[in-house]
This record gives sequence, C-alpha cells and structure tokens, in this order.
Amino acid sequence: MALGSLSNRSSCMHQVGRVKLWLLSIYALAPNSRAILVGTHADKPMLNEDVLNLIWKQFASMLDEVRHAHQQHYIANPLADCFLCQVPSKLVRKSNFHGVAGYVEIDSEDQDLHDIEKDESSAALPCFPHILGYYEVGSTENFPKGMFVRKNRSIKQFKKSLRRVSMETLLSSYPGIPKKWGLLRDKLRSLRFAERNPIIDYTEYESIAAKLGITSGDTLDNVTSFLCSQGELVLDQVSSPESDARRVVVLSPQWLADRLSALITYERSGDRCVEFIDNKGVLDKDNLAVAWNDIDAKYHDSLLAVFIALRVCFPFTSVHQGSTGVGNNYLFPCKLPVGKPSFDDWYPCPKPGEKQASYCFQYGFMPPLFFCDVIVATQKKLKGMMIDSPLYTRNNLVYRCNTKIDPCCKCIDTPATENRVSHSVRFELLYHNNSILVHARGPQACCLLETLGTELQEVHNNPFYYHMRIEKPKGLACPHCILKYGNKIGEMFESGSSFLCPVSKGHYFDSWDDLLLWKGVDRQDISKVIHDILDDRCCPSYFVILPINTGSLTVVDYWTQFVLSHFADGYAVHLLCEFPQHYHFIDSPGYRVRNVKTFVKEYGPHLCRVLKLLNKLGGLAELIPADPVRSVTASVCDKAGEASDLLTEFMNDFQDDFPELSKVHTESMAASLEALEKAKMSINRHEFQRFLCKAEEGKRFGDLYPVHHGKSVIWVCKEHALTLQTCT
Repeated sequence: MALGSLSNRSSCMHQVGRVKLWLLSIYALAPNSRAILVGTHADKPMLNEDVLNLIWKQFASMLDEVRHAHQQHYIANPLADCFLCQVPSKLVRKSNFHGVAGYVEIDSEDQDLHDIEKDESSAALPCFPHILGYYEVGSTENFPKGMFVRKNRSIKQFKKSLRRVSMETLLSSYPGIPKKWGLLRDKLRSLRFAERNPIIDYTEYESIAAKLGITSGDTLDNVTSFLCSQGELVLDQVSSPESDARRVVVLSPQWLADRLSALITYERSGDRCVEFIDNKGVLDKDNLAVAWNDIDAKYHDSLLAVFIALRVCFPFTSVHQGSTGVGNNYLFPCKLPVGKPSFDDWYPCPKPGEKQASYCFQYGFMPPLFFCDVIVATQKKLKGMMIDSPLYTRNNLVYRCNTKIDPCCKCIDTPATENRVSHSVRFELLYHNNSILVHARGPQACCLLETLGTELQEVHNNPFYYHMRIEKPKGLACPHCILKYGNKIGEMFESGSSFLCPVSKGHYFDSWDDLLLWKGVDRQDISKVIHDILDDRCCPSYFVILPINTGSLTVVDYWTQFVLSHFADGYAVHLLCEFPQHYHFIDSPGYRVRNVKTFVKEYGPHLCRVLKLLNKLGGLAELIPADPVRSVTASVCDKAGEASDLLTEFMNDFQDDFPELSKVHTESMAASLEALEKAKMSINRHEFQRFLCKAEEGKRFGDLYPVHHGKSVIWVCKEHALTLQTCT
C-alpha cells in the first residue's frame, strides 16, 4: 500500500508492477523460495474497504496470469497452502476488523489440489515462487481502532500467521539435517552476536568446523552450501587467484546488506549529502575508510571480493572520461546513470563506407541484474583487448577493441587473417520491450557479431537465468528501424539475394553488402544543426510527469509504457519537443522518477505552468496531430485528449503537501508565461539529470537537441531540428 498514490480525487494504484518484478526475480534466483505479500500503511484514512478490495483484485489478477506456469513448474511437489497451486476460488480476502487490515490465506482444512496435466509448452513462461499469504498492516497504535485497545492488532495478526507459515516451512525443508551441521550453525550464531563485526577468516571457520567433527573438505562444502541457502552466512564460494584479499565468512547477510547500503546510498553530513560512489558508478577504494569506518581495514578488500563474487561490482583499470587511479577503482553497475552515448562515442549511423551489423535479442523477462552481468562478463572477456576506456551507462556499453575474428557463414570464402582488426561495439538495453541490441562496426562487423551473440548467450546460460526465456531467436536488425529508437525493431529476412524488413511499409536492401553498408538509409547529420551546450542553465524546460502503466488510468500506452526502468509502476518524466506552436511528446522513453515527492517539491510549480500552457494551446490532443512533421495514429489522438485532465488531477494530489502549487492555478496566464520563459535559463541541467539518474550525453538531452531559434535556444526533436535547418 505504501506504493499507492491515493487521494480524495484519485484511487490510482502503483504497486503491482514492482511486486511482479520482485517475484519474477526471486523465482529466477531461488525457485524453491516461499513468499508472503505484505501491504503496509493500511492505516491511511483513504484506504477503506472498497479500496482495499480493489487492491487485492489487482493482485489476484496478477496471480492468475502466472498460475498455469507455476502449477506446471511445481507439478511434482505442489504446496497445499500456496496461492498459485490452489484453485482461484479459495483465495478470498477476509477481515476481522470491519473490512480493514484484511488478509488472504489458505485454510489447512479447506485445501483443494487438483490433478494437473503436463504441458511442455509452458516451461518457458514467466513464473512466481510459492506464495503463502497476503496481509494488510498499519504502523500506528490502536489499529484497527477498537474500544480499550492500544496494541496494533494488524501486526499481531500478521505475526501469528508468520509463525505458523515459518514452522510449516522449516519442518518441510531439510527435516533431518545432521546433528553436527546444527551445532555448527548454533556456534556461528553465537559468534554473530558476540563479535562487533560478524565476519571471520575462512581458516577460523574451518577450525570451528573441525572442532565439531567436520573434517572432510566435501562435507564442509556441503554444510557451507546448506548454511548459505538458509541465509545463515555469505561466502565467496570461488576465491579468485588474482585477488590478494583474505577469504572471509560473513556471519550475517543483513549486516553485509547494510554495508552495501552504506556505499550505494547517500550519507547526510549537516546540510549536504555525501556520495561514496560518483555519478559514473565509480567507487574509489580510498573512500572505504570513511564509508566503512566501523570495520577493520584488513577486511575491506575481502568484503569487496565478496561483492565481486555476488556480481555487485567489478574492478577495472580505467573508466571513460577521466577517472583517476589504476587498480584502485570499482564499478557498480547498479549506480550507473541512464543515457545514450554521445555522438563522439557512437554516432547513430555508420560513416559512409563503414560496415555495421546488429542483432536484436528479445526476452520474455529480463531480471534487473542481467545487463549488469553482461557488462561484467564483457569486461573480463576483453581484458587487454580494448583500445581505450569503455563507456558505461545503465542501459549502454560502448567500447573499441582489437580482436582476431573468424569468418562467419557469409564471409566463409574471405581469406582469414592473423592480424587483429579494430572494431567498435555497442550493447544497448531496451527496457520497454525486454530486448538487447548488439551492434558491431568495422570491416568484419558481421563476423564479430556472431562472437558477441555467443558471449551474450554465455551470460544467459548462467544458472541464475535458467528460467529467463528467449522470446524469439536472434535476428539481424533492420538499419532503418534502429534509427527510430523506441519503435519496434524489425528483423531482416533473406529473399534470394535481397533482404526485406516487414515493419512499417517495408525496408529493402538489394544485397548483403548493401545491408552492411546501410545503403539507402537516410544519413541526415543532426550534429551540424545543433547548438553547443556551454551553460548548465541550458536545459529542456517543457516536460510533464505521468503515472506508468496503471490499469485505472487512461493515458495512452504510447507514453506510459516506454520508460527507462525495469519497474512497470511509478511515475515518469516525459519530455516535449519545444518547436513553436507544435509542442508534442517525443518517441523516446520517459525517465522514471525514484522520489516523486522530492521531484514535485522542486519542479511542481513549473509543471503546473507547463500544463496551463498546453491547455491554452488547445490540449495535448490538438497539439499532436497539428504537427506537420510527425505522424501519429488515430488511436493515439483519440486517447490523448484525456492526458490534460489526468495531469491536472495528478498535480492536485500534491497540493496538501505543497500549497505553493495552488498559487500557480490562481496566477494570470501572462505571469505563468513569463515564469516559463525565465525557466528556460533557470533550470540547472545537471541537477535535472541527477533527478532522472541520467548520464551526460554531450550535445543532446535524450532525443531532444538544442538549436538556435531567434536569440534563444530551444530543445526540439530530430525532425524539427532538420526542419529548422531547411527553413534557414
């Protein structure tokens, strides 16, 4: 419930997508897990019985989508009290407190497991782990309210159910572990609470096990795997021979998570926030003396080794754009900003005469860690072969390398060479359709692409991603579609000696060489018309914030589905092209806002003024089709008319927290326009990027480009930038 945005005017839920992501991720990493769904903040006044029933219906609908796949996966060992193994009719929300603080659980005396027929086709479908309960809890005393009651009865109810589920789970899992294993577990638990830092050397761990009679190496490995799976300890299972760090055993996973949190989150010092990892995702090891000042320095390298083994970070010798230090830096992919490479790092299309080939890998579900693992694997694979420092963002990896390449099937008649050949490579993650584009540029682009596809498949073959299905086999991506970022990427089909892409009106290439050389592709050079960004105060000023992918909203999917985030729910900032009198949304994805309340506090009045301007110009429905350059489908135009009212309603939800928003509604239109004009040179671009977790992209901001218009600079889409060039 904490993820809901509820008010007297709105009952829009924003929690299902994030819970779905976590359940899919848990299943991918630990398919035998048990999960319990807990809705917090159930004591909010607006969460009445009707709203709570609506929330449960949303979750029930989500569970129905994966029920068949779940029953197929656990066909040999179903759980009688699992929501997904049971028939849907058993899942009824109940409440002992007049409709609030409800719960859903399977009564042990009312279980109905029916026979399931094996369906091989469902093996690759998305799946959840066992789900054993759904509970609504609040955090205040006397909730739900009652006479002469002070305790929180929702928490008490939840704890009682949790104890029952825990006991049943523990009794059903590993019912007869050896006595020595239990003794070792108890000894480690006592050390966990006795030590200031719950961490010991591996040699000490071996010594403790030996004193309890566990002397065999195989037996110790087995008990260690068991304790790790039970969440009792964390161990770097494969010690790297390249690392000088001592091997350690962490006795408390929660303590380790807290140490990671100290690195990747802000630390407030007075009026300022201190970040130990910079805005490029880089940690200088010297910062650990401050971040981990409560841990003995001799363990710093060991903990980093554990994080490397857990694929949280990796070491490197240099980072793109001037990171200092050699062998003293670590890259945390989860802290990388979102963004595209600049034109200097990767121009949208190859130069005339340069070859490029691209594969599109489409997945049914992409865990958040997958692209991080691609970055780590590529770094290890190409160690010593990269020409210069690679460029990392959360959704892009760009590098140049010298490699020896074997000819592909199309180049089998080409004589092989022993020399290393220079190529440019880009891995591009497309969040909105769960796909990865792999690009290769150079004289043997198609041959290198085969190797890159194999490397991506090796990451996919990791046991962690066993259940991550490929939606369709890799296919050669159409160059025309690649230039239209955000649209569907078409696949080239061979027809005789020609190649055809069926997307849109069809894209055609006469031969294999024409396809690699991008012959016939419009190579309009946008870099000649855009303005050099010299001032931090030069920033896109027309943007709106909208909810993402919520069933109760009617905003067209064209905007709300395309967001640079794994999460399907929440709020995203969408940029508008500022072409005079033709403002419109752009095709590229929006940017998910992590802290929407802070964002509205900073930019709320400006957002309200942008809305007033759009309403004055006729509303979004009239603005989009009036644009002579871009084509918009009729279905988009029909639904776009509701966006203005939705945004107004959304901003009204924040007026209680930020009274200054109501003042904007009462100010004159002339005052609002004057404030918008001033905002064009008052919004700090780098601060705006920080809110969006966005990388610096050189002469652009996403898919907006700065161009001169009169005495000012406006941010417009590529088509309008080229239109302005033609007019001048």
